[in-house]
Amino acid sequence: MPAGAPITDRDWVLVALAEQASPPARGKPATLRLEASTSRAAGFAGCNRFSASYTLAGDSLRFGPIMSTKMACVDGDELERSFLGALPVVATYEATDSALILKGPGGPLARFHAR
Repeated sequence: MPAGAPITDRDWVLVALAEQASPPARGKPATLRLEASTSRAAGFAGCNRFSASYTLAGDSLRFGPIMSTKMACVDGDELERSFLGALPVVATYEATDSALILKGPGGPLARFHAR
């Protein structure tokens, strides 16, 4: 998959973390949106909403410090910890019109499909 497919200003739905399928939490899938005009990433992490700055250059993608709301949840906590823990490790990405893979030094960290 080429890195050149546009990934900003689109809604992405998490389908897998590493190689594990990611089921919806609280009836909603985890999501990611990269806003080009503000260089901010935001979405739903499984329990809370989050946001972070990001830097995109070629196939390189880096996330800045992550902020999130602090609601207590019965389910979705494990997904959220794993998802938000993966974002600081992201170094590159691959994308098509319908798929986005965030990669770290050891390989795929998160897979998304376009909403």
